[in-house]
Amino acid sequence: MAKWAARFALGFSNSVPGIKLRPEDFIDLPDESSPDWDGSGKLPAELDLSDGNGLANAVLLQQIREQLCWDEFPSTIQCRIGGAKVS
Repeated sequence: MAKWAARFALGFSNSVPGIKLRPEDFIDLPDESSPDWDGSGKLPAELDLSDGNGLANAVLLQQIREQLCWDEFPSTIQCRIGGAKVS
């Protein structure tokens, strides 16, 4: 229930739609894991060092800057891709 409420609240946030990306715009990168993980089973979330991280090129960041009329060039962004949050 708490997760549902948190997702429902997103509809009332001040988030604005950004650039629409296509699946071919992405390159899947393997997760970086903690040296404490022995490699067996599924990687536990607390040992996943890169879950939700990604890279964006300058062209994408410039497009976002122009679309949102920002004075400054963004150094980081947060977005949702297919419902998943990516920072």
